[in-house]
Amino acid sequence: GVRLVGSEMCIRDRLELAQWSLVPLPALFEEAFHAHLHARCSRCNAASSQMALCLVCGALVCVGAKYCHTRHGGGCATHAAACGAHVGLFLLLHTSDVLVRSGARVSFWGSPYLDVYGEQDIGLERGRPLHLNVGRYNELRDLWLSQGFDHDPTVLEFMQVQSHY
Repeated sequence: GVRLVGSEMCIRDRLELAQWSLVPLPALFEEAFHAHLHARCSRCNAASSQMALCLVCGALVCVGAKYCHTRHGGGCATHAAACGAHVGLFLLLHTSDVLVRSGARVSFWGSPYLDVYGEQDIGLERGRPLHLNVGRYNELRDLWLSQGFDHDPTVLEFMQVQSHY
């Protein structure tokens, strides 16, 4: 069964439920964005314009909000400490980018959502519909399962120590 520790599921129980995959995402980024538009943080219950969806368990957390800041760091760091042994993957709902959290380090992986031309729209500046690219999402899953974030050139290029997230 699922055992809760505070408001978080234990990693062992979560992994039994997850069957070693990431949470399913909707086919269109717009659906993910609108589904969580008025949602509240699962940790502090605050409403924020910058929310992140944990791709490991599906929880929503604040990004950079002071409410969720603890000794571990911001909302993503605090959640990753409880959910994934300090490793976390978060879809940033205000940019479509994936934040990779590994210990005290963060990086940006890119987006699993691409436009009709196969391009990312990080920051949502072009306004084109973004479709889930299953191949990219599977690459992210494989990177997570292999614990390869510390060796992936895309992740390493943007890796920095950061407590804001």
